[in-house]
Amino acid sequence: MLTRPYATLVAAVAAANAVESYDVTNCGASTVTTVSATEELTVLSIDTKGITRSNSANKAFDNATYECASVVSIAGSQRKGLGYCKFMVPDGDFVVGEQVLDSAGGGKWKFLQGTGKWKGITGGGEFVLLTSGKPIVAGTGQGCVRASGTYELPK
Repeated sequence: MLTRPYATLVAAVAAANAVESYDVTNCGASTVTTVSATEELTVLSIDTKGITRSNSANKAFDNATYECASVVSIAGSQRKGLGYCKFMVPDGDFVVGEQVLDSAGGGKWKFLQGTGKWKGITGGGEFVLLTSGKPIVAGTGQGCVRASGTYELPK
């Protein structure tokens, strides 16, 4: 039989670990290095730096700057990749996450760690390519993605 104190404790734990949503636009510039290129397979190393603008009312991650290190393989029309990104918010705290890229230029995101307010962050979501322009300089790339999902912070 559940007692009232137990129900209060469950409600307090649920409130303490409230799930928050995020919806951001990340725009950046990349340096692209060809690791290997053959007819069957191309492997690229991509270093991206940019800035984040929040589309959410809670302004989570607004004006964060970021750097991502990714490796992408392209075989025919199939593209896949794996990368790690560090987002630093204006107060200097940061989050680190893993991105798994898909063939459409988007993919999935998972939070791995954070500092300060973000320490213990968990969660993740998806991102989709909004736009990418013709590279202004050979070996570079410029573009924006929209990312959304949820995160949870321990209390």
